[in-house]
Amino acid sequence: MFTAARSLSLLCLLGLTACEGAGPGATETGKPPPEPPATVPAAVTFACGTDALTLDLPCQVGFPLAGSASAVECVAHGQGKAGKLAFVVDLGSGLNKKTELPGIIAPADFQLQSIRGSLTFSRVDVSRRSFAGRLEYVALTFDDGRTCRLEDGPFSGEPGDFL
Repeated sequence: MFTAARSLSLLCLLGLTACEGAGPGATETGKPPPEPPATVPAAVTFACGTDALTLDLPCQVGFPLAGSASAVECVAHGQGKAGKLAFVVDLGSGLNKKTELPGIIAPADFQLQSIRGSLTFSRVDVSRRSFAGRLEYVALTFDDGRTCRLEDGPFSGEPGDFL
């Protein structure tokens, strides 16, 4: 008598199905157990000359402004104060594709004059306003002329309750 598990094992041996679900740790349905969620770093730090600016992760993603573009607010610590830093990110720019940050600044406690660099999404859900990815060669220039730089670092966001 063939059971579902025995049939799956036979198909696996014959090469007619993937064997990953037939081994130890497989669930009763023959599928491997779900992968644990990826570890998200708690912060990313920019070098600002002799000082530093740290953004707490994940940042908050606002409701869509236009198309798949949303404001992103990050809690920032540095220069002797804490507050928010905000700019616009296009969540629809594609996975694993390096895209230039749009450079659109949003009003916040830390007032940016410009933002330059690139962002690569490794995971994005436009409808749920969440993402994970990497920032590369990012320069944040503030109204007082100070520039903070990041060569490479993690970047993530989850839904916020703002525009």
